[in-house]
Amino acid sequence: MSKILIYVFLIVTFSSFVNGTVYINEILPNPEGSDSYSKEFIELYSNESNITLENWKINDSNSEGDLLNLNFSGNFLVLDGNDYGFFLTNDGETLYLYDNNNNLVDSLTYSNNEVIENKSIGRFPDGSSNIKVLTELTPGFSNKFEENIVNDCDIEVLVETNSSFLDDLDFKVKINKIYGQDKFNVTLEREIINSNFDIAKKYDDLIVDNILNHRTLSYSPNLVKGEAYLIKAKIKDITCNDINNENNYYEKLVYVRKSDNSKNESNSKLEIEKISPDIIKFGDIIKIDLNIYRGNTRKYAIKLWGEGDKKISDVITIHANEKFTNYDLQIPLKLYDNCENKFKDGKYELMLEGLDESEKKEFNVKGMNEKLCKIKEIIVTKNDTKIIKTESKKSDLKISNKNNYSENIINDSKATGLTVFQNSNEKAMRSAIYLFALVVVLILIGVILKKNA
Repeated sequence: MSKILIYVFLIVTFSSFVNGTVYINEILPNPEGSDSYSKEFIELYSNESNITLENWKINDSNSEGDLLNLNFSGNFLVLDGNDYGFFLTNDGETLYLYDNNNNLVDSLTYSNNEVIENKSIGRFPDGSSNIKVLTELTPGFSNKFEENIVNDCDIEVLVETNSSFLDDLDFKVKINKIYGQDKFNVTLEREIINSNFDIAKKYDDLIVDNILNHRTLSYSPNLVKGEAYLIKAKIKDITCNDINNENNYYEKLVYVRKSDNSKNESNSKLEIEKISPDIIKFGDIIKIDLNIYRGNTRKYAIKLWGEGDKKISDVITIHANEKFTNYDLQIPLKLYDNCENKFKDGKYELMLEGLDESEKKEFNVKGMNEKLCKIKEIIVTKNDTKIIKTESKKSDLKISNKNNYSENIINDSKATGLTVFQNSNEKAMRSAIYLFALVVVLILIGVILKKNA
């Protein structure tokens, strides 16, 4: 009888000893490529070496695993899905280790935020209570973890709309991973600028976490119709080492029309409804409310500019690409500065021509925007006479990056039915150079022919 009691005591003691020293030490729930039993693994660790497990099992929250009858090789035992009989979920769960008496020996909980392709989760140091996303896979060996290792990546942000000419301001912000292996988090900044260059809508900074490849966010702000808006999106912070910061910012210029008043009338119509602000100076950006209706005409181009004895602005060209369509829109137009006093204060006309129609509206310009000019004093004569020369400064009122309105307000004719762009002096200069070169070539040919004759 005493021998039986001693034997039972040894079994209980040994079982308790094993239960206290075996841990679920490392797991790989999301192997590279497609998941399979042979790729996933669970590693057990024991302070004691060469332990034998008889009729032990590992369960998760939804499955009861197969019985394990395996031996440790040293301090580690590596199991794959064929051993424990179920897949590890990528959504996060708790794994449980039971001995042959169905006593809970150990458990390990992980979340979906910790699940990264081909990255294991485990205890560091081995057998401790600290659960980490480990630096590298170490099945059968001691776990490795290094703080503050940041992997390279290339993350871009985009702003997308159905077109650039909208009935309602609906847009999407897309965050895409172009390069990188791990999941990442970003802090996103978003705002909308109106045609007065004021903030029409500013969103609170948003932390978008646990992005594997891409994430799309949708927005439908309720803003005033009949205006132009510049939508901006910017990545402020990111948890990986972004090797290309140029695509961390994106802006898109759109117009939100007042209404769709298609009339099916044959005759086209141009109307300048309003010019603002009331007080206009040279160098200002003015806003022009237009109503354009393209009837049954093959022509589609409309030009807009300001002039007196000579032009006081560049020419903006509007393409109304769809017949029998009414466009209500607001166009910003920058007047030339008057730093060199080329223009006089007084009445000028806003000209709108196209679709075999024309329209003009008178407005007053007085003074100049002095912020756009700077003054230099230069001594140019022997008598120390000072001549005051004015030079233009670049305007600060400029929409930069991908949608610079001074270069291209809208260029999306297929999607919108309306295209708006502004001519630049560079194009005129380029044409003059080409023409001059052509004349020189013709003169040289004439000289050669005359000599040969």
